[in-house]
Amino acid sequence: MDVAVQRTRQAAETGPLRLAMKPGGDAGLLSALLAEYAKTPQARHVDIMFHPGSERADLVRDGRADAALLYAPFEDLTGLTTQTLHVEDRVAVLPEGHRLAERSSIRSADLDGETFPRWRGISNDGSDGPELNDVAELIPLVRLGRVVAVLPRSLVTPASPGTICVPVADAGPSCIVLGCNEHDHRDSVAVLMAAAATASSTP
Repeated sequence: MDVAVQRTRQAAETGPLRLAMKPGGDAGLLSALLAEYAKTPQARHVDIMFHPGSERADLVRDGRADAALLYAPFEDLTGLTTQTLHVEDRVAVLPEGHRLAERSSIRSADLDGETFPRWRGISNDGSDGPELNDVAELIPLVRLGRVVAVLPRSLVTPASPGTICVPVADAGPSCIVLGCNEHDHRDSVAVLMAAAATASSTP
């Protein structure tokens, strides 16, 4: 075996695990997940890689990260093994004073004619608004009334000043999942996935 390859594999087995996530993209679940993982004899230090864009799954597929917290169905989970951590509803992010801002809930059809952003790295669904990387770029444009968006509740609540979040009754649920490469059979990764399953089932 090539010496460089051998060293890389050894480092992967003995070094810290690398967990990619969107800043604020854990719905408060990360602490419980890592605490559960730390209870195991195989636990290793976990380095958190904050990655605001939509390429976190790619980081896992090409080996730059060992696991990632991802949002389904928005992100491409092809080639990954996943464990669901949390299921939540989706809300419309609207500017204060919007025609729908006082509603207790809306339906997708109520947003017909609105401008939606395009998300960099995610297949376009026909939206013709500005291309954005993350929620931090979205919120100022929502305040200005230039776009609205339908997103997982945990990403946008509590609502930022100048915005309102209204549940969208017929939008499918969003799931936060922990994903690892389907070809990664290391014990340390398997234990992390098992810890995720335990953490997600703990009240």
